[in-house]
Amino acid sequence: MTETATDRDRPFDPYRRPRTTQARTLVADVIHLLQTYEAETGIRRRKRRPNDQATFEVTVAAVICDLTHRHFTTGGKLSVPLSKQVLGRAGRYQSPVFSETLPALLDLMVKVGLLVLDKGRAGAFGAGRRTTIEAGQRLLAMVTEHDVTVCDLMRDNTDAEVIILKSAKEDGPGGSKELLPYRDTPETLRWRAEVRRINTWLAEADIEVDEAEVGNVDVGDRDLRRIFNNGSFRQGGRLYGGFWQNLKGPARRRGIFLNGEAVAELDYGQMALRLLYGRTGVAPEGDAYLIPGLEAYRSGVKKVINALLYSDRPLRRMPVGTRQHLPPEITFGQLLYLIKERHPHIAPFLFSGIGMETMYQDSEIMVGVLLRLMNEGVVALPIHDSVVIPHSAIDLVRTTMLSVFREHTGVEGVVDVEEG
Repeated sequence: MTETATDRDRPFDPYRRPRTTQARTLVADVIHLLQTYEAETGIRRRKRRPNDQATFEVTVAAVICDLTHRHFTTGGKLSVPLSKQVLGRAGRYQSPVFSETLPALLDLMVKVGLLVLDKGRAGAFGAGRRTTIEAGQRLLAMVTEHDVTVCDLMRDNTDAEVIILKSAKEDGPGGSKELLPYRDTPETLRWRAEVRRINTWLAEADIEVDEAEVGNVDVGDRDLRRIFNNGSFRQGGRLYGGFWQNLKGPARRRGIFLNGEAVAELDYGQMALRLLYGRTGVAPEGDAYLIPGLEAYRSGVKKVINALLYSDRPLRRMPVGTRQHLPPEITFGQLLYLIKERHPHIAPFLFSGIGMETMYQDSEIMVGVLLRLMNEGVVALPIHDSVVIPHSAIDLVRTTMLSVFREHTGVEGVVDVEEG
């Protein structure tokens, strides 16, 4: 049975590493502590082979650094996969940290007081629960002794896969579940090179935050990856990752500074519908989400239209979570009629499940925007179909976003600007 973490348990990151002398010394002292305990208790009577020792040391570094990172950022636990189906499995997504020796190493760390482990369970009826770990008192004392902070940690993604292909959820389209293997093509090689180029650019960018606005975040968490969905490289593909994506809009705009400058957030408006109009060759008119008589309920109309694009079968009632955003007297049939009347050219796309394909299109557009802005020397932090950019670059970025959209679709796009 597949293991699942609880909402508050972040998955363990096997690519967390020490960045500074303080953090490297902390990891070295932990390794010495563990090996001394093994020798004194007789748990291990002979030295590890060189390859095994290297795996041991990189695993200790990952566990210690990620537990420390978790402690200094949001606090709480890390979920760790310990099933035989995961550990020791070769593949493009697998870190050497997830070896068959990981459970024994975690048990060893428990014995010396470095971490607290809550063992998971298989789900006999429904989903199971993964094992979780959190920093123990001894580790926290060592972190304090070595004066280690979140700034002393880094994420070494040199070997981490940044082009991710996921399967569909069992309970419906549009979601993701398992990581799927795939063979590289010229396209996946290009995508990987683009994402790594963007990550290198962001790693060197001048990004600061006001902790009073954003809280205790890891400003070094800047790695992006493209996640494709439903087993298809033509569905999804958006960029995920980066500390800014987990922040609420106002906090992002008030609390992030690029090159010492306040920021603005530029967002593609009416993205999905304008992408579909691009397929028809017909130019959209006005605000695509405004329907005569329902102008005050634009947000509700938008939610319904997007739900209809992601659904692969006709619906008979209002999509979940939309009724409260619409007039109480309107029926689903009436609203559907008004939507088709407002958008006759793209009505055939409703209930086609095309939503994830439009997401792929907007992901290609966003990558194009980021690469174009890099060439202009502009740092841009992506959040799906929007970017956070220095305030002084608003005009340049807006022009770039509209240009790239037009090149990809053949129709005009809309870019909204939010400040402060």
